[in-house]
Order: sequence, then structure tokens, then C-alpha cells
Amino acid sequence: MRWSRLHVVMAAALLIQSLPAAPAQRSLPWNELGRVVTAKRVSLEVDRVRIEGQALEVSGDALVIDVRKTSDTAVPKGRRTVPRQSVVLLRLIEHRSPFRVVAAVLLPVGVAYVATSAGFDEDTVNSEKKFFAGMLAMLIGSIVGGYYLGRAIDRSTTEITIAADGST
Repeated sequence: MRWSRLHVVMAAALLIQSLPAAPAQRSLPWNELGRVVTAKRVSLEVDRVRIEGQALEVSGDALVIDVRKTSDTAVPKGRRTVPRQSVVLLRLIEHRSPFRVVAAVLLPVGVAYVATSAGFDEDTVNSEKKFFAGMLAMLIGSIVGGYYLGRAIDRSTTEITIAADGST
């Protein structure tokens, strides 16, 4: 198969777009943290243990989080209250667009196009069963790969540093 310039440009654009961006950074005083993170997914480090989950509430002296992931199996999952002085930096994790669905649909189309353009057909495989098995395996793999590629592209992280109250 001979790649045209358009194919190369499109492949390069997709690869460049899929590179993870550096997390955005913000500084917020504690009293404004609640409006930004409540009901959203956050990640922070407490006593050298990374916890991740949904921020439920920010009160004057604590952050309440529903822990869903942790780097230490000894730390229980579920509702946890993190004291204000333990929160210095937290990461707000958001999924900004449905690219995982788009990639899961478009990647198999691209794989099928490239496979047929490269001469992957019944005659070169010497068997109809092998051809369909190979195409099915490529399409299923590209659907799964497209979903995870899209999920990685969708994910947006903002690092929030807790500032002294009254300053931003």
C-alpha cells in the first residue's frame, strides 16, 4: 500500500492530538474550593497515600470524599473526611467530550480501510474463514483500542493548589 500525503498528515494529526497535555494549574482559597470540586472526581495525596473519588462536600475544616480508588489496600474505600490542613494540592479529573465513542466507531472503520487497501482479502489469506476471523479480530481490537484511546484523550486534569483565604 502506498501512503498519500493526506494519509500521513491525518495520521500525524491524530497522534499529536492524542498526546496527553500537561495538567492545567489553578490556585484557589479554601472557601472557594467547594463550588469548583463538589460532586466532581478528585485525586489527592493524604499521608503518602493517593486517594481518588467523588468530592461530596467542602466544609470550613474538612473535605468529604467518597473514596473509589486508593494506592494502599489498607485504606478503606467509601466516605472519608480529610482535614483541611492535609489538603495542599488536589487534582480535579474531568472528561470533557465523548471522544471515546467517536474513536471506538472511527478506528474500526480506519482499520478496515487500511486492511482492505493493503490487500488483506480472501484471495491473499487463502481461506474465507481465515479472512473473516482476521477481520473480526482486527475490528474487535480496534473498537476496544479506540475506546481506550478516546478515554485517554477525553480526560482533563486540573491541579488545584490551596491558597491562603482571600488570595488567588
